[in-house]
Amino acid sequence: GRGLRPESHGLDMSARLGLTVGAALLLAGIVGGLVWQRMHATPGPGEPGFVPNRDNDKVLVVSGWSGAELEKILADFTRLYREQLRADFAYEVRAEGALQKATFPRDLQPWLLLYLVNYAQYPKGFTIEGRAIAAAATATLSPDFVLPAQVMYGRKAVFYVPANDDQYDLVYAHAGDETWEIGVATGEWKAVQDARLPLALAALLPGIPGK
Repeated sequence: GRGLRPESHGLDMSARLGLTVGAALLLAGIVGGLVWQRMHATPGPGEPGFVPNRDNDKVLVVSGWSGAELEKILADFTRLYREQLRADFAYEVRAEGALQKATFPRDLQPWLLLYLVNYAQYPKGFTIEGRAIAAAATATLSPDFVLPAQVMYGRKAVFYVPANDDQYDLVYAHAGDETWEIGVATGEWKAVQDARLPLALAALLPGIPGK
C-alpha cells in the first residue's frame, strides 16, 4: 500500500516516543513560563497605562478574620506584590458587624484585586483549619478587567473563592444572573452554571444564587 510505515520517516518507535515526550516537556515549560510572567507582570497583561480611579468602588469583604488579622494580611500582600502594586497603593480597613472590609482610596489594578481575594482566603502564615473563612470583593466591571465580552462593562460584580475549592488558584465572578470562573494566574474567564457560593457568604451576598 501507499501508507507510510514508521521506519519510512527514518525514526524508530523509541526515537519517536522520545521526541513526543520532549515536545510535551517543552510545551509544559512554555506554559509554566507564561503563568510565571502573568504572576509577576507589571502592570498586568491587558492593563497598559492603567489609570487609577480615586472614585472606585472596589471593596474587599472577609468573614472569619479579625480586623488585626486582615490588617496583617493586607500588609503581607503589599510586601509580596510591592513590585506590581502602584507606589501610592493604600487601603483602609473597617469593621461592619462580624465582617471586615477594606477599601482602596487610590485604586488597585483589577488582576491584583483577584489575587487579593484569593490571598485573603489562603494567606501565608495563618492557620485556617477549623475556621470558617470567606473572602470576596465587589467592583464595577470596566475595560481594565479585560472581560470576555463588552456587554459586561458597567455591571456590579462579586468576586469570591468558590465553595469546596481544591485548586487554590481560582476566583469566581458573579454579575446579574451569570457566573464565571477566573484563573488567577492566567486571567482567563470561563462561564459556569454552578455559582458554588460558600455558605459563609450566602447571608452577605443574597443576590447570588447558591446553586
